Amino acid sequence: MAGVGGIQGLITGIDSLDLINKMLEIERRPIYNIESRIEKNQKIRSAYDAMEAIILALKIDARNLHRRDRLLSLNAVSTDEDVLTATARSGAVRGKYSLTVTQLAQSHQVATAEFADREETTIGTGTITITKGAESPVEITIDSSNNTLQQVAQAINSSGAGVEATVVNVGGDQPAYKIILSGEGTGASQRIVIDEDLAGGTGLMLGEVGSASAWEGSSSASVDAAGNYTGNSDTTLTFTVASGGGGAVGTDTLVLNYSDGGNLSGTLTIPSSYAAGTEISVHGGLKISLGAGTLVEGDSFEVAVESSTIQAPVNAIFSLGSAAGGGTPVELQSSTNTISDLIDNVTIELHTADPTSPVYIDISVDGDSMYEDIEGFINRFNDVIKKFDGHFQYDEEYGEGGELFGDSYAMRLSMAIRREVTDMVHGLNQTLNNLGLLGVTTSPDGTLAVNGSVLRASIEEDPDAVVRLFATTGTTTDPDIQFLLASSKTLPSYRLDESGYDVNITVAASRAKWEGSTLGEPTTGAPLVIDSTNNRFRIELNGRESVELSLAEGAYTSGSALAEAITEAINSDGTLGSNKISVTYVDDGGGTGHLEFTSTLYGSNSTIKFLEVSFNSVYSDIGVTTGVEKRGTNVAGTINGEEATGTGQYLTGAMDNEYTEGLQLLVTITTEQLLSQGGAQGKVSVTKGIGARITEYINDITDANSGALTAKKNTFDDIEAGMKEQIEIIQASIDKKEEQLIKQFINLENAIAEFKAQESYLTSMISQLQILSNYKLKHSD
Repeated sequence: MAGVGGIQGLITGIDSLDLINKMLEIERRPIYNIESRIEKNQKIRSAYDAMEAIILALKIDARNLHRRDRLLSLNAVSTDEDVLTATARSGAVRGKYSLTVTQLAQSHQVATAEFADREETTIGTGTITITKGAESPVEITIDSSNNTLQQVAQAINSSGAGVEATVVNVGGDQPAYKIILSGEGTGASQRIVIDEDLAGGTGLMLGEVGSASAWEGSSSASVDAAGNYTGNSDTTLTFTVASGGGGAVGTDTLVLNYSDGGNLSGTLTIPSSYAAGTEISVHGGLKISLGAGTLVEGDSFEVAVESSTIQAPVNAIFSLGSAAGGGTPVELQSSTNTISDLIDNVTIELHTADPTSPVYIDISVDGDSMYEDIEGFINRFNDVIKKFDGHFQYDEEYGEGGELFGDSYAMRLSMAIRREVTDMVHGLNQTLNNLGLLGVTTSPDGTLAVNGSVLRASIEEDPDAVVRLFATTGTTTDPDIQFLLASSKTLPSYRLDESGYDVNITVAASRAKWEGSTLGEPTTGAPLVIDSTNNRFRIELNGRESVELSLAEGAYTSGSALAEAITEAINSDGTLGSNKISVTYVDDGGGTGHLEFTSTLYGSNSTIKFLEVSFNSVYSDIGVTTGVEKRGTNVAGTINGEEATGTGQYLTGAMDNEYTEGLQLLVTITTEQLLSQGGAQGKVSVTKGIGARITEYINDITDANSGALTAKKNTFDDIEAGMKEQIEIIQASIDKKEEQLIKQFINLENAIAEFKAQESYLTSMISQLQILSNYKLKHSD
């Protein structure tokens, strides 16, 4: 404060600052009043913050009831979890199932010959080629830098062949080492086949292949056998000329059947273009080659093989159903021990095979979870009511009310929340349409009480009715239309029409379908031979491009087998992700047919196009041309008379529609059904239960931009800002007055100081005059 030192009363003796503060204290009284009002405003604002927090907590509990999949969660209980366990997901269907596990799926494991050590003993150099299942072969180069047993295992592991190599000691105290190669996947199709092309040392000796025996018969073509046999067990295969007898190798089409007399059998087709001496893959790495000459029908030869397999690749085998009472269970297989496509939205994990004991899976509503969610919601609602009442109370002894005592908006808010929770749910054509029918009663203080036995009985008797009381649900009058979901902007249909919203379909959704040209139907007598010269293709499916794919080599004797092999090749390609396809052979009659390729995706994003390959295309053999794209269609139609948005099979209410915005339907009607039935597909009724409507109400009032509760809180902020502005104005006036008073007191002190100086001067002058006068008088004599 400028000049303060000049008003400390040094001249006048007056405490000027204290006097000024006392004079200004009266001016400050309005500020104290406003500060008191600010404090009260902040308490009310804090009360609203606390109310908003507990209301948002109520919304969290309400959302558990709002979500049908959460409220109607299912349990999948196994009677023997050592054999199998099950997990149910949203959309699972309640029921009881009997399963018997005969065999678990397992991966293929093969073992090399024994070696003296892992770090010193070397094998030959060259290449090792590993093929797993239908995947492309992976070639591994072996040279002097990586040809010890341990280094070979490391090279295999880093090759990306889908095989894990581990060096193990099988000799105990007298070490002897083998490489164990394990396929990363399980199932019969995941067989490991290994080709060695090594020189200058020993090989891994993965399965011994004996020499082919002499012909039994008069066939003149020589036969050689080679390879590393990774079949399941040691055996002897007998090869018999099945057709083309008397034909010449490399001139006529010849067919050989092979069998080990047990479960292993197959057919080899030698095309007329076959070059003598070319190796033909048989099974598990066994190969044969034929020299020039003729084959006579019925003639045979044998090849003995010793397997390197220590664990066979097999599918899981299990049966669905029970033989009790004369039933006939359905036997099924799976390439893995995780079964996710047997029962919709249920995943079954197989743990142990027990062919003698069926295991029962009971898929039912998780009643305990539903009870806990409802009870938790009621308890949270009671917390909200108690919180409001605490702020509404009036203390007669002290004459003080709670922070929200008399606050009209807070009282309206409390009443609205009570109504949203306790009012009847409109549109439910059932007896259970309010909490009272669920065993919930209102206490004198406004809180709710749950009769646990009535609630549990209601859940057990009709869990779907309980769900409809709380969640957003919908029903349709046509089985081709399914209600999926409704947004917060979708109004319950009773608001417009008690019977629901009209649905009209003009276009049915479709999947992309690519139809091949006419083919001669493959038969045993005239098979379609696929080998390394005609097995390559590439596809673009739903906008994703595959790598170059290889169709499994062999002689296809039926159109269905060909279609199955193409389906397997495409759906096994990881680059296509979740995009899948189905391929079927359609019999056109007269020994001809064609292939149909159908995407599993519906809508305009469903596309199929075959792409060029670098070499050895299969296209001409399967009736396919490249560069032609086929595309599916989206469903189209109206909901409540207004054009809806179609995406695949999903039809969604138009944005900004007063009633149906966000309403989504699954439309499964086909084009053929649409032509016969017509576009009118009945009605869809939408109901919003207690959990849904309280969730939407709380979302509405707490919206950051338009919420009423948000606006109310902002009002308190605005009021506080206005009062603080008033304080600033008053304080500025006080500061100005203080400055004026300080100046006045400074001037007073200065004036009095001048008077004092003049007084001193005059006193001094008078004293001097008196001295001078006395002097003159003294010397006048």
